Amino acid sequence: MVMHKLPPDHLLKCPNAPAWISFENGLLDFRFPKSDVLRQDVLIRFCSPWFLVQESFQLPRYTARRLGMPKHWVQPGLYTIEETAKEWLLSFRLQA
Repeated sequence: MVMHKLPPDHLLKCPNAPAWISFENGLLDFRFPKSDVLRQDVLIRFCSPWFLVQESFQLPRYTARRLGMPKHWVQPGLYTIEETAKEWLLSFRLQA
């Protein structure tokens, strides 16, 4: 699930992690700063170099428009997770 910024006092009951999202050259990038991801989420979501998307998912139309995306659906597939010293990068290639 992708959500816009929430008020500081709003708590989500499901696992969540803030990410910076950008779109350029057909790639939708999610950058997860390591300082903002809980250890238990790291062990579950970033323990492999792959991220499995089992079903297509939709970005909010507002987000897609703000990023200049031609479409707002990400298709199922196996996507690479790149790790740097400060973040995990998850990139989705959007098909035309």
